[in-house]
Amino acid sequence: MARASAPALAGIPRVNLMPRLEVERRERSVLVKRWFGAVIGAVVIVALVCGGTFYLRWTEERRVAAAQAQTSSLLGELASLSEVSQAIATVGALETFRAEAMASDIGWAPI
Repeated sequence: MARASAPALAGIPRVNLMPRLEVERRERSVLVKRWFGAVIGAVVIVALVCGGTFYLRWTEERRVAAAQAQTSSLLGELASLSEVSQAIATVGALETFRAEAMASDIGWAPI
């Protein structure tokens, strides 16, 4: 029959003489530190997201202001060309009037 050998443990035997209350206190201390780190991390993430949001809002407000300035500039240029638009409208109205007035005319040259 084969003998079962006892496991060989190296080193000096150790005994934990720390009271259970001290072990629990240290575990709670580690847990509190982890929670504190998690809360600080969450606050930092929220601050970064808020900062990024405010930055995006600020850049978009600047972009909208530039677009509104360009729009008002183009409207000013368009207003300065209103005489041209009126002249084109008058020419179109006169051509329509002439076409209606000459609708009943007969071309006498071919006859």
